[in-house]
Amino acid sequence: MIKNLFQRLKYLWTALTKTGNDFIDVFTKPKNNVLILLRDKDTNEVIRTIKGRNIVTGYINGTLIGISGRDFLRRAILQNSGGLASETVSGRYIAKMRLGSGTDQESINDTALDSDLYSTDTNAEKVIGTTVNTDVSLSSTDPDVTFICTWPAGHLNGHSISEVGLYSNASTADFIARKTFPSFTKTSNFTVEIQWTLRF
Repeated sequence: MIKNLFQRLKYLWTALTKTGNDFIDVFTKPKNNVLILLRDKDTNEVIRTIKGRNIVTGYINGTLIGISGRDFLRRAILQNSGGLASETVSGRYIAKMRLGSGTDQESINDTALDSDLYSTDTNAEKVIGTTVNTDVSLSSTDPDVTFICTWPAGHLNGHSISEVGLYSNASTADFIARKTFPSFTKTSNFTVEIQWTLRF
């Protein structure tokens, strides 16, 4: 009981530290929000909800290979011509999510998940589809975009899951963002749906 209380306090503190200088934003609109829904495999009823803010990575590695989310976003708005052509991320986009079992607090300096489950189970990675409002949703009232992935009941059973990462489609994928949460053990009784919203 006390251990759970301390864990919840830790995640509350993490959420507060993520707000940085835009603390007021917490009371107005969500920003870079992750919603995780565990659904009963038979009824599709939500049996557990996990939500909170994530960290968009911000490291600068001096190359265009495996760059951070903030570096990726600034390069995405550059004109892809002339001298700028070699500085853009033209043709790259947010393409997949991966699950892991790491528990260290998120940091803008994260370059990967703490403990990527993909190395032992390729079902840990899901490619984001292209169906509007099913895989990707653009808000009609706010400058938000939401990416959605679902892991079916038969995937990752027996694994402890406590982190998720957002990646690009590059061959050496850019590590866009990371979210940690209280761990749960995946079973065949439920599916995992993740809705990852980025606000601009």
